Amino acid sequence: MQLPYLQFHPSVAALSLFAPTSIVIARAVAGAGLTLAGYATVRGDGEWIRIGANAYFAERATVHIADGVLPTGIGSDVTVGRYALVHACTLGAGVVVADAATVMDGAVVGPGALVAPGALVSPRKKLAGGFVYAGNPAKLMRKL
Repeated sequence: MQLPYLQFHPSVAALSLFAPTSIVIARAVAGAGLTLAGYATVRGDGEWIRIGANAYFAERATVHIADGVLPTGIGSDVTVGRYALVHACTLGAGVVVADAATVMDGAVVGPGALVAPGALVSPRKKLAGGFVYAGNPAKLMRKL
């Protein structure tokens, strides 16, 4: 489902696949190949969410913004796991945010990084690409 909010309408490229229970709201722009599993939510009601090509959001994954303050930017070939939360941050290309992980406001996760299951990336944290991060708060574990 794609829903407008105020004067904003989602813009999702062709060749995208949405489960019947998934939703994209308002200021969301996504490239081709976006896949949203059941109950996945992309909620750009107060700021922009920009998603590259071939992104995958598993069951109950949520992408949101900080209303009127911080947008969310997601590169191409990104995977967001089940029950994961991506909130007002930036994910580089090829990032994997595993099941039940959280990436918070103003954080930047570099290309090709893996945020392990259940990890918490703290607000404004900068994580280099190509590494595995785990824990609460997320810490560098090893090179990929």
